[in-house]
Amino acid sequence: MNEIIFQPLFEADKPIGFFASFHFFGMNGYIMDFDRCPNYFDWRKTIKEDFCKDLYDHIIDLGNEDEYSLSDSDHDIYKLEEEFEYDFSCKLDVAELYIYSHNPKKPGGYIRILTEPDKNETVKPKINTSDFYPEWVKKAGPVEKFLYANTDEWEQEYRLPESLKKVSERFIWRFGDDLVFDPDILWLYFNDEVNWNELYWDLYHAIGRVWKRCNFVEAWRSCECEETEKKLVAEHDAQRLLFWTLENQYTLDDLHEMIEAKQIIQKHYLSCDGSKLI
Repeated sequence: MNEIIFQPLFEADKPIGFFASFHFFGMNGYIMDFDRCPNYFDWRKTIKEDFCKDLYDHIIDLGNEDEYSLSDSDHDIYKLEEEFEYDFSCKLDVAELYIYSHNPKKPGGYIRILTEPDKNETVKPKINTSDFYPEWVKKAGPVEKFLYANTDEWEQEYRLPESLKKVSERFIWRFGDDLVFDPDILWLYFNDEVNWNELYWDLYHAIGRVWKRCNFVEAWRSCECEETEKKLVAEHDAQRLLFWTLENQYTLDDLHEMIEAKQIIQKHYLSCDGSKLI
């Protein structure tokens, strides 16, 4: 479980610093500071810009003193600073934070920050909601979240530090046969529900529901000679249509042409389940 336990330190009932223990997205360790007690109302910002940096700097200091005293995971952090910070930030950006407050304004009080609810907790959590996803994507299933976060390749490349551009496959998911979504179709799908719905029904009446067997697509990414694979299974018919456009490399103009001509344009030969298009 990803967890941070934050405890303010008091003297004469006044906060004089803090103690924080980390088990959070690959960061494992603790910080003790007697000079300050940070404002912790915005936990996402505090974790990313304050705690993460403090803990990372501490690990680097340890490494400079005796590189071989570090654990294997910390040793990776020591060698791959930018990659680690980017990966950590990406995971934090999309996570919901569950904040359990146990009288932190009083001596002995503390706060627990988790990335999933704890049914054994005795207090009700305050949820720090990620603003990475639009509201409707937050309420949708995991396929929508994955597509929103990983299908704009240019944007993913743009977010990388310059030094990581050459090793971007470590972070970017790709689809089989290096297929890519048409950006106009993706934009319509995520930003214009009315016109996407109209496009769906226009296609349905023009060529039938030819995407009905497009039940999944496979994604992958490479990392140090290892490949990670992910299978996205369609949760509804709008996603099947989207998968069909990917497998056949259709553009939005192609779809409009099919509506106009009332026939299928065959550009790619297989549907998502491997069967030939008729």
